[in-house]
Amino acid sequence: MISKKFSLSRLIVYCSISILIALQSCDKTRDTSGEIGVATVMVSLAGVEFDDTPDEVTLAKNTLTNGQTKMSGNMANSQDEDEPFAVVPFDENYAIHATLKQERNTPNQRVLSASSGNKGAIVRTPLATGVRYRLLVFGPAGTYLDQRDYVYGSEASTAALNLDGGTTYTFVAYSFNTTAAIPALNLTATSTLANTSLTNLTGDFLYFKNSIQVVTGTNNLSVVLKHMFSEITTILTVGTTTGPIQGFTTPSFTPTFPSASIQLNTNTMTYPSATGITMINFADVGAGATSTTSTPNILISPATTTAGVMFGTLTINGITRSNVLIPNIKINPGRKYTLTLSINSSCTQSTLVSPSSPNFDLANALGVTFTTQAVAANLQQEFVLDFYQLDNSFNLLFNGVDIVNSGSSDTGTEIQFESGTNIPRNIEFADGTFWGSAATATSPAIPNIWTLRMAAPSNNPIIRVVVDRTGTIRMYGIKANGGQLFPLQLTGGLTFRQIPWRTTGAANNTFALRQRVIGTTLMRGAVSARRNCQ
Repeated sequence: MISKKFSLSRLIVYCSISILIALQSCDKTRDTSGEIGVATVMVSLAGVEFDDTPDEVTLAKNTLTNGQTKMSGNMANSQDEDEPFAVVPFDENYAIHATLKQERNTPNQRVLSASSGNKGAIVRTPLATGVRYRLLVFGPAGTYLDQRDYVYGSEASTAALNLDGGTTYTFVAYSFNTTAAIPALNLTATSTLANTSLTNLTGDFLYFKNSIQVVTGTNNLSVVLKHMFSEITTILTVGTTTGPIQGFTTPSFTPTFPSASIQLNTNTMTYPSATGITMINFADVGAGATSTTSTPNILISPATTTAGVMFGTLTINGITRSNVLIPNIKINPGRKYTLTLSINSSCTQSTLVSPSSPNFDLANALGVTFTTQAVAANLQQEFVLDFYQLDNSFNLLFNGVDIVNSGSSDTGTEIQFESGTNIPRNIEFADGTFWGSAATATSPAIPNIWTLRMAAPSNNPIIRVVVDRTGTIRMYGIKANGGQLFPLQLTGGLTFRQIPWRTTGAANNTFALRQRVIGTTLMRGAVSARRNCQ
């Protein structure tokens, strides 16, 4: 009897265990996340991000030893971003104040993103309809498995992506933010995350990478693309007392890179050894323009504090300067900036006393004398003489003294621009070229001076004579109609004389413009004279 009871007890225990195991098996069938089955991945693009993390700031302000540029770090908040990081002299009275503002949304407009690897605040915008992006899929060991190309807004038209449920995959997405087809990417079964790079990346390159365990059934992959290059919009503006923006040539960012590459395993960006420039496309400026804004520039560059903006020439209020450089611009990839170049001056006033009009149109020996006020030296008076048409020479006396140092202080030495006349040519460009010269291997042909003519007022006159606040005389000229101004130099042992201005309490300053008549002569142009306000 004892053995029978024991057998019955064992039977009850066995049944209980069997029921418990069956119940546990039923519970497992309800959780399919760990099972191997078909996992369909549906792709949607949630938006495009600019990095909204503030730039690191350097609050210390420095002055260069050469006194040319005052700089501070590009500031990270709105109140500091109003402070210029560079102040670059334009001439004795004007300076270019450069500020850089990182564009960011207000706190309640920001979102957080872990999917793109950026845990800071970001600025997210939608992708434009029709823009193409590509998705690459890598397996648990980093082995390449598949890829799909999508068109934003039409993702459903792309073949479904079927993977194994319960497996972790790495997804890499990228785009060039255009509707053009993405260049082919030929990956094979031997391709892995570790040995795959995207190369020759240009334009507005966007990137996403994330590792996700998919489940059997439908999976939604939300892609957030991140800008990998900087975007900068440049504004050129002048103050109310400065005068208009009249022209500029070849504005550009320098140095930048023509392309970049990214290694998928580490997300590391690399750049070619050779640098280049990125041209800035400003809106056209009309008469009296006080501001112009560029189309946004995509800059391909690692983080830097030494980027610059260069103008081949820049003309403000009749003053032209060449090779104007705004240095030490600090930029970080993936961030959006506005660069403002504000050209300001202290208050200036005209000192022209007579004649009442600054314009002149003279022929056949007629001349004109311009008179300016005598002002204190600290008010920094300047006189500018522009020729819009010249045939073929002139002479100029400043306060009765020849501007050319030719051994005489009161006889006007004719400055002759044309060869083969009764008066030998005695002026040329600083590079040794001259008007009427034929083309060479290093220089195009330059027409005769009398064939050049510009409408008044002109961004770049044919000839410009500048007498600065110290009495130093400089001359510039163009090599072709509409061309930029180049420095000039006298020849034959002649030099420009340094002549002092008359100051307050003395007689006014005079500029006597004349021509020696040999055949037909002509002078047409304008003058300007100004000083700082008290």
